[in-house]
Amino acid sequence: MMRVEWAEMIGNESEAASVEPQTIKGSIGKAILFLFISLGFVLIGGSEIASKGTSADIRAWLGVIFFGFGAIVFAVLLFRPMTIALDANGFTVTGGLIRSPKITRWRDIQGFFVYKLPRGSKMVGYNYVPGSPARPKMANFSRLVGAEAALPKGFAGSAEKLAETLNEYRERALVPPAASLTVPKFGRRTTFGP
Repeated sequence: MMRVEWAEMIGNESEAASVEPQTIKGSIGKAILFLFISLGFVLIGGSEIASKGTSADIRAWLGVIFFGFGAIVFAVLLFRPMTIALDANGFTVTGGLIRSPKITRWRDIQGFFVYKLPRGSKMVGYNYVPGSPARPKMANFSRLVGAEAALPKGFAGSAEKLAETLNEYRERALVPPAASLTVPKFGRRTTFGP
């Protein structure tokens, strides 16, 4: 009886799936809009402070401080827009006020979803896989709000579309490379016997 064995080589586990790197950029339009809104509130509070002097209402002072800080943040976003860099291993959020970006690996998270904050605005969040070494110590506390981690706001399009795009990319990146069949140098090996 003749038995034919084909040599099969399975792809290396460290090989990533074949997905092209992609970058999702923050919306410059949203940054400009929020910059002008913040500057408007700074001007309103500043005019009240200027007209009443030191006896101005505390809300005017707090408004100038809060929206002044917001104007600075949105001005920074014009020059360093937020970006999400996607590759076969994971994603990295850079830009804005992030000084030291870190990669979040696809295998460490469960997927993306949209959740509502207490005041009704939406964010894209994700939870870590149980037992993941990348899971932050404050993840349980953060989950009380809706997610263990979240992406910053300010990207073009809706939160639902961003979550859908990220989940589709993650699914493609997690697909293991197809096992490649190779034939030994001399073709097939034939063995005789049972």
